[in-house]
Amino acid sequence: MGASVQKQHFWSPVQSPEDPTHFHLDVTNLCCVGPADVQFLMGGVSTAAVIDAMEQATGRPLFWATVQFVGGATLGDRVDIKVDLPERQGRVLQLGATMSCNDRLLLRVMGATGGREGRGDCFAQMPAVPAPEDSDLWAVETLAAGDNMFSQFERRIAHIDENAGTQCFWSRMHGNPPTSVGQLAVIADCFLGCHSYTHRGTSLDHGMRIHNQVETEWVLTQVQFDGFTRGGAHGHFFQFAEDGTLLTSGAQTGLAPRG
Repeated sequence: MGASVQKQHFWSPVQSPEDPTHFHLDVTNLCCVGPADVQFLMGGVSTAAVIDAMEQATGRPLFWATVQFVGGATLGDRVDIKVDLPERQGRVLQLGATMSCNDRLLLRVMGATGGREGRGDCFAQMPAVPAPEDSDLWAVETLAAGDNMFSQFERRIAHIDENAGTQCFWSRMHGNPPTSVGQLAVIADCFLGCHSYTHRGTSLDHGMRIHNQVETEWVLTQVQFDGFTRGGAHGHFFQFAEDGTLLTSGAQTGLAPRG
């Protein structure tokens, strides 16, 4: 019988002492976004929670993950996470996971943890943008309320061109905790907030590929919308440390709000 793992961040799930592949997360204000009367679990927080569970269950760092959002949870809910470990063991473990609430599926995840020795080339380069202190504060977020998730981060816009579908923004978490993949997942899920057409949209998927993990106070997220079609938005992103180190790359698809 394993020992229960203590929470480190507001997105960190608690591991079952009976089954190390089962976890739960209580949906607190810090996990939520939305108007004060309709606080709901942010997709990036649920992604971070499942990533954390996959890393805990395997004892290895995330290599890649793709999340499909199916349903949602609200303030006060308890969500359950089940990690499906592979039968075959190797340096890279391909695995899956699900999150549910009262037996209602919220999301599915496919991913891998681990890695092996290999080349360390990096072809994506951080764009030339103003430093955080020279960038404008992100305007008041319409989904921010009281002490919800947005209260934990400071965000600054370093570049925006809606005609080209691009935005670069700096983010840092208050208290400057150690940089983690979960933290990067939360930041990256601000994707739909990076164009006025997609504000308050609904995420359908979220894919992350992990390149490097280094300590950095500020993270630069570079968003490129590829196109809007059939009421949806497709795009991709890169995340960089302040020194230009590539942290993650990924993609997302979402639905723009009706009307």
